[in-house]
Amino acid sequence: MQVEHRNERELIYEDVLPEQPQTYTKLNISIEKKIERLWHESEKHGWKFSQFVTAALEDLTILHHRNKLRINGHSPKKILHSKQALS
Repeated sequence: MQVEHRNERELIYEDVLPEQPQTYTKLNISIEKKIERLWHESEKHGWKFSQFVTAALEDLTILHHRNKLRINGHSPKKILHSKQALS
């Protein structure tokens, strides 16, 4: 007969709680409401949750890298619109 020994530590409720309560600013609440509104709109258009999350993460990744370029002093190249490109 084999006995399985586990070295896992049981999680206590106190371990899960953050040290300080999270504070919500007006910006955080506003962003959360906008994301929820976008999710409901995309749901009406037949998107699955995984598709919505993928699209949202792609947008956030692009914004993150664009902001990183601005901080480092690189300005992103402006895209010429078709009218400007033809003239």
